[in-house]
Amino acid sequence: MISEFEITDEDFQFFLQEAEELLAVLEEGAVRLERTGADPATVQEMFRAAHTIKGSAATVGYRAVAELTHALETVLNEVREGRASVTPALIDVVLEGIDGLRGLLVGVSSLEDMKGEGDVEAAVKKLMSVLDAQETATSAEVTRRESLGITVKFDPSCPMPAVRAYQVIMALEGLGTIISSSPSTEDIEAERVKDTLEVLLETEQGEEAVRQALSEVSDIAEVLLGAREEPSRPAAVPESFSQLTGWTIRVDIKVLDNLMNLVGELVIDRTRLAQVLSEGTSENWQDTVGQLERISSHIGRVATQLQEELMTARMLPVDNLFRKFPRMVRDLARSLGKKVDFVVRGGETELDRSVLQAIGDPLIHILRNAVDHGIEPADERAARGKPETGTVQLSAHHEDNRIIISVRDDGRGIDARTIVESAVRKGLLNPEEADRLDEEDAIDLLFEPGFSTAESVNEISGRGVGLDVVRKNIEKVNGTVEVRSVPGEGTEFVISLPLTLAITNCLLVTVEERVYAIPLTSVRETRRVRPSEIKRITGTTGIVIRNKVLPLVSLSNLLGDEGKPVTDASYAVVVSVGGEELAVTVDSLVGEQEVVIKSLGQYLMNVASITGISGATILGNGRLALILDVHGLVKRWRRAAGATGEARGRGAAAG
Repeated sequence: MISEFEITDEDFQFFLQEAEELLAVLEEGAVRLERTGADPATVQEMFRAAHTIKGSAATVGYRAVAELTHALETVLNEVREGRASVTPALIDVVLEGIDGLRGLLVGVSSLEDMKGEGDVEAAVKKLMSVLDAQETATSAEVTRRESLGITVKFDPSCPMPAVRAYQVIMALEGLGTIISSSPSTEDIEAERVKDTLEVLLETEQGEEAVRQALSEVSDIAEVLLGAREEPSRPAAVPESFSQLTGWTIRVDIKVLDNLMNLVGELVIDRTRLAQVLSEGTSENWQDTVGQLERISSHIGRVATQLQEELMTARMLPVDNLFRKFPRMVRDLARSLGKKVDFVVRGGETELDRSVLQAIGDPLIHILRNAVDHGIEPADERAARGKPETGTVQLSAHHEDNRIIISVRDDGRGIDARTIVESAVRKGLLNPEEADRLDEEDAIDLLFEPGFSTAESVNEISGRGVGLDVVRKNIEKVNGTVEVRSVPGEGTEFVISLPLTLAITNCLLVTVEERVYAIPLTSVRETRRVRPSEIKRITGTTGIVIRNKVLPLVSLSNLLGDEGKPVTDASYAVVVSVGGEELAVTVDSLVGEQEVVIKSLGQYLMNVASITGISGATILGNGRLALILDVHGLVKRWRRAAGATGEARGRGAAAG
């Protein structure tokens, strides 16, 4: 038994999932109200979300959740009716109430408070006090409201008790707010109704008004009324309960039906295989081979459809993650005394659930940096001729079979000279190395472990831990992160992510009899290497492709092995990262293939530590192929070229 009411584990999980979604609606709405004022649509959306949480919590027996939400609903109703104004103080208290609800649900989901009976008295009083402070009439209205316990008994001969129960619910909703009902509205809709309906109604109307409303419903034998007091209890410490309940995906029933049908076809093919193999003989081997080919072809088509359906089921809008950030940015800006307008775009863009989970922490850190380091204080912005309110924009969109997530601010930007000076001061670079760095390399130092330009350490940033972990976490999901910045104008972090971690299209190549897989999203073209195309320019080797010289480097050398000289190369694969192209030499081209990405695991940690390797896959012949991380390869080449003083080779025109 999960609570004092009998509910199934499925109902319990659904309640928690729905509550988390509705809390997100409340939180987003509160942040939006603070920015736009008492927008009627937003207030109504929040009121509806609070009302739903209250009703669901009361139905499953979590009284404290219902009571705290009821107080929150009262505040929202006062705003909706124009008797309360949207002020920073009101928004602060509303957000505290939301945190209190989240804390109560943490206790419920972790089974520490199985009955949901936390103390919410202090939280309720605080919500009510914010209305008193505005000198509204809300306090008097609240004292006049009563919670009526209503018992409706239907005539035993009533042919449609569920219909009558639904009519009772509709009639009572016109008089006030239904806190709970037994049977619940879900049971009523499912026609699980006997001869009695019990309702807890919060109303300002008297008993006579209730009886009058119910008199219009047929087949009612008796109505019993009585005032009911509701105890009050406080909110628990705010905490997220999404990690306790886990990420869930709502899947269209059609997708599940398609998956079941496809699995059924695989079962049939398995049976056919067993039958063909059992009946096969040396005399009818040609017929057996023909049947096996047909079965194999059908299994291939079914496997492709299964892959597509499962991919569809795993995809989630990035808004599932983005909706957590407006509150965080708002609180951070207030704590720093800054004015920040947070803009979110592209929330409907879909991404694989596992990728979405992996980028949550990196985005939190990047957004905190944008508010803390990027956006200037209002007086500093005014002195620079900027609006006092800074802007941080979080956006997502599709680009070449990948998802691009951008965090952009219009703040002070990044000064490359400051970064280099800090790196030299901290001993990460010597003066000679610093002189060879261009602006892009200097900004890339931000991702070095332990690097920070902060003058002081605070709870938000400046502890020397952060952007290196951001890059590592993003690269774990085969993503890349780049920084673009203009001093005085702003900074943009651009994250490029694969749609999924499960399966990807790759170009298979061989080097020294080893097979490597290069993600096709990074491959621009392949070609045979002709000696006449190879050029030696300013100490580095390049290849002329369509009148443009690209750096030419051996894949073996990039991975730290001794290989044959690039001048003896057979093929070149042109790869691209962030607009930078590099020609990589290989021995042969095997062809394009879909590969299933596998983690390298602890037993290959020495390989996983090599920059440029992101994973592995098992080929059809059972051989292992390493999957290359093109961003890592380009990074290794940059460092090697920088150490030897070679030219970057960014595609100079051949002359």
